[in-house]
Amino acid sequence: MLGKVGRWAALFSGVCMSLLVAAGIFPKARLSEEKLALAHRQPSPAGDDLLAESMEGAAIEAWEYTGRFYRARLDLVRLLLSVQDDKGEFLFALHLNGKARQRQKLRILDDVSTMAMKDWRVVNNPEDKGTEVRIRLSNRFADERRARTQESREASWSEGEAILCFRPDYFTYRLSLWPDREDDATVAVEDIIYGAGSALAVSTSRLWVWRPDNYSVSLAGVHNLGETVSVWLGTNEESARYVIPPYLAAFGNPRENTWWAVGLMEIPNAAGMILDVSPLPDTTTATGSSPVQFQIRFPTGGQVRGSATTPVAGPEAVFIMGPKSEGLRDRLLKRYVEILDERGLVFHPRQWVDWWSGPIYCTWGDQELAARVRGGSAFDYLNEQQIDAWLKRLAHRQIPVTAVILDSGWSDAVGEWTVHPRWGATPEERVKNLRAYIDRLHQQGKKVLLWYTPHWVSKNSKPAREHPEWLLRDLFGSPASTCGFYLFDYTNPETRAYVAERLRFLLGDGPGQLNADGLKVDFLYDNPDIHLPLAHPEWGIGERYSYNVQKFIYDTVKSIKPWAYVESSAANPFYNDVQDADRLNDDYMPGYTPERYLRRAWVHSLASLNAMDSDDWHAYLEYVDTLFARRAAIGIPALYSSEYRFGPGNQPVALTSTHYARVAAIFQVYRRSPFQLGQAVRVDLANDEFTRWDVDESGNPVRLRAAAMEDGSALVAAELSPAELGPSPSSTEALPRIWITSVRDQELRIPLPSGTRVVEVRARRLDGGLIPARPAWREAPGALVLEVRDAGSIPEGIYYEVVLAEGV
Repeated sequence: MLGKVGRWAALFSGVCMSLLVAAGIFPKARLSEEKLALAHRQPSPAGDDLLAESMEGAAIEAWEYTGRFYRARLDLVRLLLSVQDDKGEFLFALHLNGKARQRQKLRILDDVSTMAMKDWRVVNNPEDKGTEVRIRLSNRFADERRARTQESREASWSEGEAILCFRPDYFTYRLSLWPDREDDATVAVEDIIYGAGSALAVSTSRLWVWRPDNYSVSLAGVHNLGETVSVWLGTNEESARYVIPPYLAAFGNPRENTWWAVGLMEIPNAAGMILDVSPLPDTTTATGSSPVQFQIRFPTGGQVRGSATTPVAGPEAVFIMGPKSEGLRDRLLKRYVEILDERGLVFHPRQWVDWWSGPIYCTWGDQELAARVRGGSAFDYLNEQQIDAWLKRLAHRQIPVTAVILDSGWSDAVGEWTVHPRWGATPEERVKNLRAYIDRLHQQGKKVLLWYTPHWVSKNSKPAREHPEWLLRDLFGSPASTCGFYLFDYTNPETRAYVAERLRFLLGDGPGQLNADGLKVDFLYDNPDIHLPLAHPEWGIGERYSYNVQKFIYDTVKSIKPWAYVESSAANPFYNDVQDADRLNDDYMPGYTPERYLRRAWVHSLASLNAMDSDDWHAYLEYVDTLFARRAAIGIPALYSSEYRFGPGNQPVALTSTHYARVAAIFQVYRRSPFQLGQAVRVDLANDEFTRWDVDESGNPVRLRAAAMEDGSALVAAELSPAELGPSPSSTEALPRIWITSVRDQELRIPLPSGTRVVEVRARRLDGGLIPARPAWREAPGALVLEVRDAGSIPEGIYYEVVLAEGV
């Protein structure tokens, strides 16, 4: 841990000061023009696409790369990579001599790496504008270490390889180490560390993470670097409750608009990425700033092993730079996703089914609030009669829903996924009754999703009683548990076979199956502790385990019903191919404000994810109007409570006719221009912008589809014909139009599509009928100025239809 600075202080201080000469810029490179030309020699006339130049034994002590926004200098003697920004100011240095700490029974052996360069080579690839540097490492004290550890059989590291690949605005780094063993026995690794003990950054006062949820750490995602901090990114309660964040963090100084980011180019076979950062004591630069030291740690819990023939390899990390400017920090996340796209490392869905666009009704809010008002458990209210009553209320209030989620409580035992006894007297009758109810909802034009959590197993369930080998164990051999549940071990093929059979029961349309249309996957973040022994850790541990579990579930669901809908909660681009929508999980937090929810939407938009299920839990009365307008503008609106909302003191408060009319009008307007695959979402919290766009082949927004206006008090949706606007057709019903609703009386100025004019403005009731009173409106240059009424000002509700035609 970097908090233990004492033994490193002298060494690190020397490294730091040598880097900071001349007010923090590089020391002069000791490279002759002849040797520099050798390192950058162009491909031979023979026409080789790649140049691989061995530098073994060469006298070169340094090598440089100049990109678009940074310059990197590699000190081959000290194995130190130092990086300047595009203004020539020092950003950070990374020591390539990392380490992998060993695990021996319950002891962790903190073996300090003493690698030195053995040889190196440069590979230029003109096709992808990349320059790769491969450095072979050897232990300078291998013989001495071998003699010292012979009796204890502890292993040092005999050889290693550091791979750097430089591109114009970023570079990547990976470290591999081979244990020093004469036999092929394996060594268990506790964690892999990059920049161990001697990476540093100057002019850095902030560490920022794009964390969708912040329950036990800073809400703003920002950490002041005046003291030691450890920031964890991955599927764990600290960093992902309840939405899995991107594997990216940024160092910087907001006053100077200086930022650079570090992230991962792959899902790590480890329990996430941990940044350990601490101030460098008694050290300042010529400008008076205080450097920090950092390391990037990948915990593996002793479940990653290496041998003399199999190296211990860390994940490929990426360091991204950009020009010093306003907004650089968040552009780094956008650029990170672009890099993953360019390298073909993340995938985007190609399938979309119309009903996936919703709107969605989920029973959980009604279940919870009914229990608070009437007593009992929330699970008691998930029955046929109660669900019918909630859906009838929505229909009466003219709130349209396409999909219904039967939330927690439909099943008797989590992990076993049998139907709860409230659905019938016998197991066969329960299945028959729930299947009949799902089929009845289908006949009403609704789709049905079932609540599902992949990791948990009820302690009284059949798998727990009859197949304990399917469960994860703690270090003492007892079943591991969390939140009162045991945990499946998905690395066991028998576990996966059982789960696949249960998914067929949930989604299959044959006799004795439930015929549901998809899953609400919950608590995906609740990944097992990295130290729990797995049956087959080679299947994946930590983050890779979490992804593999979700991929197994997703692929199994699609094999049963290709059009089934799977929503989960990962604002992480690597999960794009294992969820059809990212559910924002608007979960309760004491002192709740909309900013917590809107932050999730903002991270989602920056990460260029696929569809957003807006969620609606915890259901607050105070924000029911303005949040719904924003949700409908940027994603798939969901309603979690049809009867009550949470009011002051988190006490249930009944919805009024005004609230119903507002929500109904928002849903009606959303349905005119629902979310579709390939649309781009833009969330700008600073400017209160929540918009959804059609995009061109390059991803550039070309046509506005929906927007929340005036602090979320109004929703505008554009319903345009598939073709571009042409001559006015004979019937106004075929003309493109804009739909508008508002939650207060106000005057709106609505931009019009270029080259269009307003033909007519109509006010409609929720049932679609026209309101006789004509709306007051006028055209201004490029805009419509419209006086709108509160949608809830009359029991019948009100929204507006603007008919457009070509012409100015």
